[in-house]
Amino acid sequence: MGHIIKKIVGDFDNDPYYDKLTVEDNENGQIHIHAKNIRLDMYRPEYNVFYRALKEAYKNLNEQRQ
Repeated sequence: MGHIIKKIVGDFDNDPYYDKLTVEDNENGQIHIHAKNIRLDMYRPEYNVFYRALKEAYKNLNEQRQ
């Protein structure tokens, strides 16, 4: 695990057991997504693709609800 340089979502200092969703950018070029006992590691380019896909899916779901 690398040194955290940016907290994207959540805060390890206030939630050390990752009970809530936490996303951290680390100095080793990895993004760590934590949710309880699940950890997903991605490099920044992979995370950017994942993030854009989630935003697009969220937008599509909202459009279907209308």
